[in-house]
Amino acid sequence: MVIKKMNKKTMIIKFFITYFFIVLPLLFFTIIITMNTTTRMKKDVNEVLANQLNKICAQLINEYQNYEENSIRLYSRPELAENKMKSNYIRARKGIEVLEDINCNDPYTVDVFLSYGNHYIYSAMGYSKCKVHFENVLSCTKDSTLKALELMDTKENRVEVLYTDKSGYLVYHYMNRNWASSVGSSVNYCIDFDQFKLKLEQLTDRFPAYIIVTINNQEEIHFGYNEVHGLSLLTTEENLTTELKGYTVVSDAIKDMGIKIEVIYDSDQLYKNVTYNQRFNYVFITLSVLITMIVSFYVSKKRYKDIEMLEIDLKERRISKKNYEFSFVESIVNTIIFESDNWQKIAVESQKQLKRQVAMQLFYGLIKEPNEINRILESSQIELYEDYYFIGGIIIKDKDILIEEFENFLETELFCKVPINGQTAMLFLVESPNEDYLYQKRNSVVQRLIKAGKLENTGGIRIGFSQMYQNISMASYAYIEAVSTLRKMSNCQGFRKIEFWENVIKAREEVLQLPEKDVEGYVKALKEENQSDIEYWIQRMNQYIFYQIDSEENRCYLRFCMLQPLIMMVKNQDESHVKGKLVSDAIKYASSSGEEFNETINKIVFQYCKKTKKQDDFVRIIKYIDENFSRYDLSLDEVAAYSGFTKAYLSRLFKSKTGKGYSKYVTELRMNKAKKLLVETDLPIKDIVPQLGYIDVPNFRKRFKIECGMNASAYRKEYVENSNS
Repeated sequence: MVIKKMNKKTMIIKFFITYFFIVLPLLFFTIIITMNTTTRMKKDVNEVLANQLNKICAQLINEYQNYEENSIRLYSRPELAENKMKSNYIRARKGIEVLEDINCNDPYTVDVFLSYGNHYIYSAMGYSKCKVHFENVLSCTKDSTLKALELMDTKENRVEVLYTDKSGYLVYHYMNRNWASSVGSSVNYCIDFDQFKLKLEQLTDRFPAYIIVTINNQEEIHFGYNEVHGLSLLTTEENLTTELKGYTVVSDAIKDMGIKIEVIYDSDQLYKNVTYNQRFNYVFITLSVLITMIVSFYVSKKRYKDIEMLEIDLKERRISKKNYEFSFVESIVNTIIFESDNWQKIAVESQKQLKRQVAMQLFYGLIKEPNEINRILESSQIELYEDYYFIGGIIIKDKDILIEEFENFLETELFCKVPINGQTAMLFLVESPNEDYLYQKRNSVVQRLIKAGKLENTGGIRIGFSQMYQNISMASYAYIEAVSTLRKMSNCQGFRKIEFWENVIKAREEVLQLPEKDVEGYVKALKEENQSDIEYWIQRMNQYIFYQIDSEENRCYLRFCMLQPLIMMVKNQDESHVKGKLVSDAIKYASSSGEEFNETINKIVFQYCKKTKKQDDFVRIIKYIDENFSRYDLSLDEVAAYSGFTKAYLSRLFKSKTGKGYSKYVTELRMNKAKKLLVETDLPIKDIVPQLGYIDVPNFRKRFKIECGMNASAYRKEYVENSNS
C-alpha cells in the first residue's frame, strides 16, 4: 500500500509539472501577442485620424493657393484698375459685374471684394465704405469690423476671422503688388463658416470630436459635435476649458495660411472596440486554461487507475515497470504539435494560392471596378502602398521558371505563370513611388531577377515591362502591354534581352494610323460639339478598324487612339468630368469588343455635348421671359412648363446663371422698361402701367419706390430737370 500511495503522489506531481511547463509558456506568449495586437490597433487608429486631418489640411492649402492664383488673374483685368474703379460709378460698375460673375460661379464664397486702402470696398454686392460694408453688408460685430479695417491696411497675404452674431467668415486677403498706383490694394475672398465646417465634418465621420482652429496664433474657432446637430460652431461660453487628460489630440498646421487645427477625441470612445476585444481575449484565454486543466486532470486521474491495474499485472508477470503515464502525455503533446505544424503549412500554402488567383483575375480583367478590387485585395491580405505600378514578365529559354526562386526578390504578392509562344513566363506587379521616366525602378527589378535566378551568363532570358500606371483598375491593360512585349521579344531576333513597352509602342505608332481625313473631321466635330457629326466620324473609323485591321491587339490600340481627342476635349470643357466616371469608362472600354466600345463611346459623346445643350436651354428661357414679362399673369409655373424643368430646378438654375432669383430678374426687367418709358415718352403713368405687367397703378408705384428709392413722378421730374440744366 505504501508503494501505491507514492506512485499516486508522483503521478499528480508529474501531471502538474508537465502542465505548467508546457501550457503556461503558451499562455504567456498568447497574452503578449494580444497586448501587442491591441497596441498596434490603437496606433493604427491614431494614424488613420492623422492621415484624415492631413488630407483636409491639403484641401485647405490647395483652396488657398487657387484663390491666390485667381487674385493674380484679377490684377490683370483692366476693368478692375484703380483709376477706373475710383473715377465714377458707371466705370466702377463694369468692375463690380466682374466680381459678381466670380462670386456667382464660386459656391464657396459669400463675397468677393477689392480694397484700395481702408476707405472704400468694391464688392460683388456693390460699392460702399469699408466700415459700412463690414457692419451692414456682412453683419460683422464691432470688434470684427475694427479687425477688418486693420486687415485692409495689411501689406501681406494672410487669413483672418470675422464674426457675426450667430456665425462668421474666413477672409483670404491677398495683397496686390501689380497696381503700382495703390500700395494698399488687395483682393479678398469671404468664405462662410458653414462652408469651412463642411470640410471639418469629415473628421467626425467615425468618432465624435471637438475641433479647435487657431488662426495666426491668436483667434480660436471652436466646433463641437452632437448627435442631433452634428458639427456646429460653439459660442465663447461653450468653448472647451477643462484639461485634456484622457483625450487623444491630433493636430496639424498650415504655415502658409497661419492655421492650426486640433482635433480632440474621447479616448474611451475611440478605443472602445479595441478595449472590448482585449478584455474578451483575456477572458477567453483564462477560461480555456481552466477548462483544459480540469479536463486534463480528469483524464489523467482515469489513466492513473488504468496504470495502477497495469502495474499489478506487470508485477504478477515480472515485467519491468515503465513510466507509462509520462509517455502517454508526451505522445499527446507531440501529436498536437505535429498537427499544428501541418495546419499552419496548409494555411500558408492556401494563402499563396489565393493571392495567385487574385493576381490572375486582376491581370485578365475579370475584376475592374475600383471598389471591388480594393475589397478583394483587403480580404486577401494584399496591400498596395505606392502611387504607381507596372507589370513585368520574364521568360527563360529551355528552363521551367520556379516561382519560389523569385518571389522573395520581387517585393510584391501579385504574380502568376502564363504560357507565351510555347514557353512559360512569370508575370508580376511591382509598385513604384514615381513615374519611372528613366527606367531606374524597372532596371533595378531586372538586376534582382538575374541575381535570384543566377542568370548572369544565361543567353535565353527575356524580360519585358509595361509602362507606368496609377489606377489599379487598369492592371489588365498593363498586363496586355507586358505580354505583348514578351511576345515581340520571342518572335523577333532584333529585340534586346530587356525591353520596355514605351519602345515597342514607338515602332507600332509608325505603322498603325487612322485615316487622316477621318481624324480631321472627327476633331473638327468635337470642337464644334456637333453630336451627329461626331457619331458619324466614329462610325467611319470603327468600320476602318473592323475591316482593315486583322489583329485584335492592333484594333485595341487604334480604339485607344480614337479616344485621345475626345478625352482632351472633355478636359478642356470641364475639369470636373475628368475626375468623374467619364474618362475612366473611356479607358476601361478601349480594349473591349467592337459593339461594347461603340455603345460606351456614344454615351461619352452624349455627356460631352450635354453641357452645350443646357446652355441653349437657358438662353431659350431668358428669351421667352424677355418677350412675355409685360403680361401680368406670367408666373414661374408657366416658365417651368415651357422649359420642361421643375420649379425648384429652374429657381436653382436662375440663381447659378444670373446670381438672382426669378422674381428679382422679372422685377428688374419691368423697372428698366418703366424708367425708359418715363424719360423717353410723355405717357401718363396710368398708360405705362399696363405695359409693365402690373394690374393697378398703386401696386406699381409701391414697387417702383422700393426698387428705385423714389416714386415714378419724382423720377421723371428729376430727369427733366437734369436734362434742362
